[in-house]
Amino acid sequence: MERRPLQWKKGKILGAGSYGRVYLASPADFSSPSPPLAAVKSADINLSETLQKERMFLYELRGEPNIIHCFGNDISTEKDERVYNLLLEYAPGGSLHDLIKKNKGTIPESHVACYTYMILKGLYAMLECEIIHCDLKPGNILVFPNADDNNGIHQLKIADFGLAKKEWDTELHEWGRMGYNNRCTPIYASPESLACGCKAAVPSNVSTATFKLDIGILDHVDEEADAPDTILDVELSDAITDSNDSDIWSLGCIVVEMITGEPVWSCRTIGELVSKILYEKPKIPENLCEEGKDFLARCFEATVPKRWTAEELLDHPFIVKNLKFLDDGSRLSSGQCYQMNPFGFVDSVSTLDLFSTSSLEPQCSPFESWCRVTDNETEESRPSCCLPSESFKLEEKLKNIHVF
Repeated sequence: MERRPLQWKKGKILGAGSYGRVYLASPADFSSPSPPLAAVKSADINLSETLQKERMFLYELRGEPNIIHCFGNDISTEKDERVYNLLLEYAPGGSLHDLIKKNKGTIPESHVACYTYMILKGLYAMLECEIIHCDLKPGNILVFPNADDNNGIHQLKIADFGLAKKEWDTELHEWGRMGYNNRCTPIYASPESLACGCKAAVPSNVSTATFKLDIGILDHVDEEADAPDTILDVELSDAITDSNDSDIWSLGCIVVEMITGEPVWSCRTIGELVSKILYEKPKIPENLCEEGKDFLARCFEATVPKRWTAEELLDHPFIVKNLKFLDDGSRLSSGQCYQMNPFGFVDSVSTLDLFSTSSLEPQCSPFESWCRVTDNETEESRPSCCLPSESFKLEEKLKNIHVF
């Protein structure tokens, strides 16, 4: 019989979003001063579709050294609510956004090139699996401090695949009230991902519509602002390709931010931002070397078929000349960077009640009762308290959608 993992507990909140919350988790009973840690993304089981999809993508990308590793999933009863938990490796270095903010535009150019290399390796692995991230930004790239010195260069891993899609998936996310595609974070979005061949509505009322530009998130704080009355007709039918071209544009924005410490776009409203992305070229830092400038020009190519791919950019002189600063451990190939599972399994976890704090059916556990079937017993002959509830059946169905 498969060994059940230890009971775990959730600690401080590491982040939150529309999907739910991310917690730092550790074993509930662990005597060592340095317990194993994990990051746990949690959501109500009835609102866990995004996390289910993320689990599917991360399973496809398992073993990739520049993609966050997923240890599996769990469904627990927490405060009398059924909760879906996505079990991820914990990044003690925070996010690339934190690193940029800490350095304030002083990250050495050689380090920027090495970090860009790591992101490109992740994007290339995603392309091999036909996955487009759709929301690449510093906040979704996690930092793992290097145990060795490695010239002060950390390990980066792409995370948060909640908005990701397959290349062949033509579904568009719902357009926001202010007229942009909600699949991406606007300030890192490419022209084609914002417009998608549709008419993008841009608000003209600057005085009453106020937005907050902070780590790439634009929050509309004036719900009473006048409706948009300016229309941009963007025809991009010839520009949309079945590749992660939009992720490459986002990468260019990230590189600029690593160099300067500031977002590539500076604007006060979402309308101004959309207009700049659609009609202006991003400003390339003057203090960047010529190879770096050319690299960014390839990322910011407005004609999508001409924009360089991750594979091409990996061979760009800006990347190649700086690889000497990376040790061999930072240039691992697929399958060479598989972390030990802290939940006590050799392979991925797919279990129940890892974080349970209470039971909805205290007199009899549906999981235990349903599994204790004798040769002469059928489901129909068992007491009703021992039959799986509808919610339990739903949980079992969710567990087996994408088998680890």
